[in-house]
Amino acid sequence: MSEYEDVFPVKPDENRYTRKARRDAQHEVVTALAERLATVRDEWLIGVPFDVDAELAEAVRLARRLKRSGAKNRQIRHVARLLMQVDEAPIKAALDRAELGHGDDVDVLHASEGWRDRLLAEGPEAIEAFIEAFPAAEGDRQHMRQLVRQGARDIAAGKPARTRRTLYRLVKRFLLGGEASAEDALDADDDDDLEGA
Repeated sequence: MSEYEDVFPVKPDENRYTRKARRDAQHEVVTALAERLATVRDEWLIGVPFDVDAELAEAVRLARRLKRSGAKNRQIRHVARLLMQVDEAPIKAALDRAELGHGDDVDVLHASEGWRDRLLAEGPEAIEAFIEAFPAAEGDRQHMRQLVRQGARDIAAGKPARTRRTLYRLVKRFLLGGEASAEDALDADDDDDLEGA
């Protein structure tokens, strides 16, 4: 009896070749998961439940540190063997959730850029439309108006995009559903730039 037959029980009507094909297919899936673990962005690993196996967590950390080489490939195969010994479904589910969340982040970034560009191009009409779409922004109407005016002046003068970045951060906070305020949106450097306006 092989070590894989413990993980994948033999069905009575399976012959030796069917078992091997099933085991190979499972090994390909687990190897692909090991490859994902070794290459995804660090923040995507935050919710991954590595508490199941400390050896697995250490093997993944080592695989992530290695550069692309034969050593990294061997380490990925080692991670795959360790994944075969645990239930990989929660790990795969956590990675999938992180990747789906990344798509949502990109959509918010694009929407924030669109609103910022519209605010700078249309001015007061766009501010009214934004406040209508996001009523929580009502308290920051004056601040948003200042940022739009200053951003338009910066564009005309060819100045750096600091005010536009501040406007972008303010819009993004409202798109994410947070209660943004003028103090949250400004950095210390941005305060100096706005005082001169």
